Amino acid sequence: MTDWILWAVALFFVQTTLPPMFRYVIRSDPRILETLGPRDNPPETSTIGERSERALNNMIEASLLFFPVALLATQMDASDSAIFGAMIFVLARAVYVPLYIAGVPGLRSVAWAVGHAGIVMILMSLL
Repeated sequence: MTDWILWAVALFFVQTTLPPMFRYVIRSDPRILETLGPRDNPPETSTIGERSERALNNMIEASLLFFPVALLATQMDASDSAIFGAMIFVLARAVYVPLYIAGVPGLRSVAWAVGHAGIVMILMSLL
């Protein structure tokens, strides 16, 4: 279980870097030096940058569910179904992010639902 929690942390870390990368670096006119200041007036971001921000917000919301439940399952010597649920969550979230950023409708929602099903699996193993 610990491995999947660490993978979720790594995915969360990667997602936190995407919005600033799209806003300041990955653009037609990179503004890397602006990142050194207080960023009071950030440059506009692209549609992809806005999607990455929304995907990050969604990851924050999902993390508020996943991490406490996964840590509780770890404390209670998680069953195989809890570990499988954590694996499903992490893999679904890893698929969800590029689907969201690419603007793929339908499949993005399926990936979201599969990720949340992983959280439900962990919860069910705790009962």
